[in-house]
Amino acid sequence: MKDSEESIVQLSERSSSRVLAELQRLAQTENFKSLPPDMQKEVMELLGPKAKPVVHEPTLRLDPAIERWRLMRDHIHEGFRFTRYNTGPALWYAVAIPVAFYAMAYYTKDKWDWSGKRREDSLLRKVPEPSTK
Repeated sequence: MKDSEESIVQLSERSSSRVLAELQRLAQTENFKSLPPDMQKEVMELLGPKAKPVVHEPTLRLDPAIERWRLMRDHIHEGFRFTRYNTGPALWYAVAIPVAFYAMAYYTKDKWDWSGKRREDSLLRKVPEPSTK
């Protein structure tokens, strides 16, 4: 704390835009709050009337309906039950889609070879023989 007080005194003796920038940075840090109130006032006076300390307060108004909805979403798992309405989609997303992706990956495994191919080359790993008719 004494180091920051000494640095403020040293900075207040000099006046330049760089010093003001350093003071602004100091006013926005946690160290600023640990300074004695008279030192905080001195720094704010040096910065001028436009400088305001950063205050972290809620910037938006809280809507009670949105807060109730958020709480409901946070605790939805506590009262969940499988019903006719949600069993179908749950099975669809938990079983059918993963099985479809697995089947697609399994049946196309080693079918394509992309490494070192030129424009006229086939991407198939085993190129079918051209039929001679």
